[in-house]
Amino acid sequence: MVRKFTCARSVSLRRKKRHLGKNFIQHAETAAMPADEVFLISRESPTNNEKDDLRRLAIQDWDLDRFVSDRHLVVRGRLSRVCSGVDPRWLLKAKELIDKLGPTVKVLFQRPNRVCRPAAFHPQKRPNELPREDEWEDALICLGHPTVMTILKPSASNSEDAKYRDKVGKEAAALRKPGSKKSRRMELEPRALALYEELGSERKVARALNVALSTVYYWVKTRDDQRPNL
Repeated sequence: MVRKFTCARSVSLRRKKRHLGKNFIQHAETAAMPADEVFLISRESPTNNEKDDLRRLAIQDWDLDRFVSDRHLVVRGRLSRVCSGVDPRWLLKAKELIDKLGPTVKVLFQRPNRVCRPAAFHPQKRPNELPREDEWEDALICLGHPTVMTILKPSASNSEDAKYRDKVGKEAAALRKPGSKKSRRMELEPRALALYEELGSERKVARALNVALSTVYYWVKTRDDQRPNL
């Protein structure tokens, strides 16, 4: 019997035991096999600086793409969002896209707290708060219970998460030259492809991101050419 989904903010607090992600998701280091089909999901919490939010989201997407390339995985789709992770219903859009791809597709996040963020978390007052069991379950219900993997080990603590995030940020910064075409492409291409999955129109994506229509056509065509023939 499937438990009725409730928003993480209003769910009963009777089950207060808190869990690391290792009880619910897998470590991509061991779970991802060459030629596996994956759906990439990135999320950043909103701040008062939208430009910085998008920069951090682009770095997260870059890390996912790097892992995919190193492991020879096949990307079937992706979703990028700047939103709070407390209410897991933001994942319903991902489920809608994943359901169209078939049951063999695995879902890849960068870090465990990109999958599930506890309602009780506060960056200053409660920075080490972990999700409750029901919060993990709600997130997986919204995703439709696929195989969920993270690049950072699911057992990582919040302090380990912060160290990994900072390390990846420095690696990305070392590879980019501010203002270069390569830098701009790294930041915009993942978002353009994610928007295309939602809007279904290259013209709308080009208008939304202020990118040349021909560039969006190229990104979509390159992505489609890399997909396996079904």
